[in-house]
Amino acid sequence: MKNLTRTIMRTDDALGRGMEFAIVTLLFLGVGFGLDRWIGTTPLFMIVLVVIGLVGQFARLWYGYEAAMRELEAERAEQSRARTTAAAPAVERVSGEEVDA
Repeated sequence: MKNLTRTIMRTDDALGRGMEFAIVTLLFLGVGFGLDRWIGTTPLFMIVLVVIGLVGQFARLWYGYEAAMRELEAERAEQSRARTTAAAPAVERVSGEEVDA
């Protein structure tokens, strides 16, 4: 059940990120369009703001991905250490000599 919950959370997260990406891009597009109409310029502000918004969104996705990967790597390293210590053979002392149990 834990894996199912984790999969659902990741799907919701991806959907949320996609919506955020689209909304921010459209918002910057609208603000740029409004500035261009108000100032009377060609679509200069619209293009500049859309590019800034897209670069910002890609940077945010990249840093979020990097943080998630670092967290997963740390989790897997911890699990690997736990398995290594659990799988180590038990050693018994018999009359001063070490013998694998």
